[in-house]
Amino acid sequence: MFIYLFLSIKTNPKCSLLPQPKETSLKKKAVLMSKTNKMNVSQFVRYINKTVFKSLEEDLPSEYPILAKYKQIRFMRKLMSSTVDVKGCMNTPLVINYKYKIIPSIQDLKLQVLISLMLSPQTKDEMTFDAFENMFIDSLKFDKKGVRKGISIEYLKQKKTEEIDELIKKVGFHKRKAQNIKDLSELTEVPEKYEEVLDIKGVGPKIGLLYMQNGVGENMGIGVDTHVNRFASKFEWIKNDKGRKPLKNAEYTRELLEASIEKKFWAEINLILVGFGQNICTSTQKPKCDVCLVSKCKDRRVEIDETLKNGIVKDIEDLDISYLSKENADKNYRKILAWKVLVQERYGIEMRFGDEDLLGDWDQKFDQLSKELYGYGLLEDKDANEPKFKKVKIEVKQEII
Repeated sequence: MFIYLFLSIKTNPKCSLLPQPKETSLKKKAVLMSKTNKMNVSQFVRYINKTVFKSLEEDLPSEYPILAKYKQIRFMRKLMSSTVDVKGCMNTPLVINYKYKIIPSIQDLKLQVLISLMLSPQTKDEMTFDAFENMFIDSLKFDKKGVRKGISIEYLKQKKTEEIDELIKKVGFHKRKAQNIKDLSELTEVPEKYEEVLDIKGVGPKIGLLYMQNGVGENMGIGVDTHVNRFASKFEWIKNDKGRKPLKNAEYTRELLEASIEKKFWAEINLILVGFGQNICTSTQKPKCDVCLVSKCKDRRVEIDETLKNGIVKDIEDLDISYLSKENADKNYRKILAWKVLVQERYGIEMRFGDEDLLGDWDQKFDQLSKELYGYGLLEDKDANEPKFKKVKIEVKQEII
């Protein structure tokens, strides 16, 4: 049996009372699209990590004293895993495709990121993940010619709204979401522009911005969800007449936050704060103040654990990414390890050890999967920005299909 690996890609703002994110110039947009059109899944993931989330490797500049607590939060997030890291909008499609040994086209991957996001409002990440996996498993029944493809526009065309609803019934407002997802079958290609994705029913500014980051590779604004909105007021990163209570208008929170921090840090904020809200500063259960490294928190219920006070707490005001750098690794190793061990043993929160990165290594995983399935890697062109591709005719063993 033969299969051709085609590496292709193509991918809307609702009116807001606030200024909309600025679009990339048409010339620059054309260049961006031409690059991503030629990428495979491994190169696309690497491209997003190195462009949209590049700031995760940099210290927060000293000119942002108002965000001192955010520096400490991102320090903790670099050391610990969270549900959003595996079951968030970008990683859910990657995890599921990898689990079922599918290397998606970029267009299908973008569609899956969009669907994952559309499933997520008013729903925990775990439920979103399960609903997406149900759809994915079902989609494998519709593949033609023995080729396993996964969720695609063609799959959605074949499904009735009621059938999609049955697959995603674990999520909140599932009937409405099922209809919105079914409507995606009318697309001729997956959107690549912010105003286009916002024209899709069920997509608002938060989903639109997160999609542009994770599905297109453009950092156009901060995706403000309940975690971001809560922490922005709690830690007084924004000033409002409600004191430290979250604003009802998340878009206003976004506008104030974006005015307080350089654009290159916008994309990481949602990823950092959602994980922190899931693991440490929880809103639905008792927060873990005894291991929280945020200094001078007005809501701290208990003091930091005594075992940390002669270690990492002494450096608490200087905690940022450089504290974890290779140059400082030997000096800070014992302090970092003591905190990680305490958090993991006391609360069962999974820590990152060794060189494990916050964004994961999905580019390498799909590269290896391609070697297993097709006999060659997806990262053989080292320059992911200018990949060179050929259509490759590959013989695939029947049992893999």
